[in-house]
Amino acid sequence: KTKNEIMLALLRNVASFTDRFPNYKVSPELETTLEALAALPGSEYGEVSLTASALLNDFKVPDYKARMAELTELILSDDAETVSKSRKLSVSVDLIPELFKSDDEKVRNAAREVYVRRVYRAHQIEEVSQSEAKDGTATISWKFMLRDLPANEAAVRFGTLVVADKYADVEGKLPDMIKSFKETVGDTSSASEQLNTFHVVVKEPHNIEDGSVEPFVESAEKALAEHKEELAGMGVRHVTYLIPQPNKIPKYFTFLHCNDYREEPLRRDMRPSFPYLLELTRLEGNYD
Repeated sequence: KTKNEIMLALLRNVASFTDRFPNYKVSPELETTLEALAALPGSEYGEVSLTASALLNDFKVPDYKARMAELTELILSDDAETVSKSRKLSVSVDLIPELFKSDDEKVRNAAREVYVRRVYRAHQIEEVSQSEAKDGTATISWKFMLRDLPANEAAVRFGTLVVADKYADVEGKLPDMIKSFKETVGDTSSASEQLNTFHVVVKEPHNIEDGSVEPFVESAEKALAEHKEELAGMGVRHVTYLIPQPNKIPKYFTFLHCNDYREEPLRRDMRPSFPYLLELTRLEGNYD
């Protein structure tokens, strides 16, 4: 047991090398050692074997620049609808927002549309439009319907995704974001339920550690509370924030109309369409 604990501690230390030492390369000797540990037989070495195997797989993932170059090539290889269905995109979806800040307008536009179409692939997307303001704020809006309902029964829904430079800009830009979406949505006073989705993405990483999650959520809730009547009036079902993290996958925070636009912790770090795909509301009702 003691040997296992020492080995696990060493493996955890090795796992931190890529964060602690920029441009760290795994040596052939270390790779051979990890392969040997991953192949250890018997349940007594199970945790060591699994940890070494996972670490080996992580080290074999191409470096960030190579992955981004490959992703850029992929999203430009065909039209957005076709690319969004590609199996090659499966492990790179959370990297796509990194391309929202590309210097190439063609890449930015393609990345935004591919991201929306991929995340909402369980829905039927009818129309997509994009724009970029002089201050760098970009907006993509779309109409969509539930795919599992006949077209004559499915209500038309609206979605928008607004890209701001940094999180500090979001609160000040919310009124303009909402005004723009209101022009897209039009009159929803006759709607019987909230159907629309509102997404906010920032380009620059905004580090949110475990201890700073709640202060971040409180600041976002406070900003949304000032506009909750407008959001509700536009039929916004949920507001989702996507916040990039340094050297990690982005964080997602979802604020629901039914919670008065307060965050739903159960949906934290889930892409916007995951709760629908997982039937999360039904699961929550059955197992609460």
